[in-house]
Amino acid sequence: MKKLTYERVKNDADKIGYELLSEKIENAHAKIKMKCDKGHVYNPTWNNFKKGSRCPYCSGVIKHTYKAVKNNIEKDREYKLLSRKYTGVNDKLKLQCPNGNIWYVSYKYWKGGVRRCNCLECCDLKNNWRSHIYIHEEVNNIVEGRGFKLKSKYRGTSKKINIDCPNGHNINVLFGNFAKGHGCKYCADDNLRRYDKLSLWERYSKTCRHTSSKIYRKNKYLINPNGLKTSRHEFHIDHIYSICDGYKNKIPPYIISSVPNLQLLWCSENTLKHTKSWMTKEELFDKYFNYFEEQNDIKDTL
Repeated sequence: MKKLTYERVKNDADKIGYELLSEKIENAHAKIKMKCDKGHVYNPTWNNFKKGSRCPYCSGVIKHTYKAVKNNIEKDREYKLLSRKYTGVNDKLKLQCPNGNIWYVSYKYWKGGVRRCNCLECCDLKNNWRSHIYIHEEVNNIVEGRGFKLKSKYRGTSKKINIDCPNGHNINVLFGNFAKGHGCKYCADDNLRRYDKLSLWERYSKTCRHTSSKIYRKNKYLINPNGLKTSRHEFHIDHIYSICDGYKNKIPPYIISSVPNLQLLWCSENTLKHTKSWMTKEELFDKYFNYFEEQNDIKDTL
């Protein structure tokens, strides 16, 4: 068995980028002062260090204070810590991203740089989708936010959840599909029968509005870069070239609902605008095809 010497401990520390701060080594069970490659100072025994015990700050073993956790989170791209207390690295914290979306993540994963906010705005701005692991409380909020009621425990996006729809139907649906917008199959059948009875104008208008909502959610960072709040008594999603004129001129709904034709208007201004168009049909087509060419990197060769 090799004799424990100061030089041996120092050399082993130097190999992994650590620095031995103690001036002497008494024995293998006595604590020594060590500084890791990130500058953290801690006091392991030589036996524990030899077995692989490394910096508790870097590994997340050390218990952080609520103040330290809050400062570390909120210095990163204007995230906000909404939880009122911190109990450990594995417990879920309630956070708000710079775009106002709320989700839950443990401090352990936050420090590792994973499971950051995966809302549409953040992901589109980074152009880098991140997978998000939901917890039961998040799923319940999403389900209730659409007027449904969660009746079972959430077990993963690929597992079915049992929910009651606003019209009293009880259904089982994959949460992954529900999160994408799927809902009650019984209500969908009823809506399809009602849709068949609509006039051509009603179908056109309904299709334009439904498509516009999807396009807005997907391209919110382009249409609403300032993060204005949309609601019945605040800003409205408006069609610059109106749906009414689109129907009269037989313009396809996908053009009426496209990004170049969507804007935000204050509720009273949108009411005054009503069915008026604020650009011509020619301008609408020019903007649409310019946008289409930009998105698909098409260059004019004429």
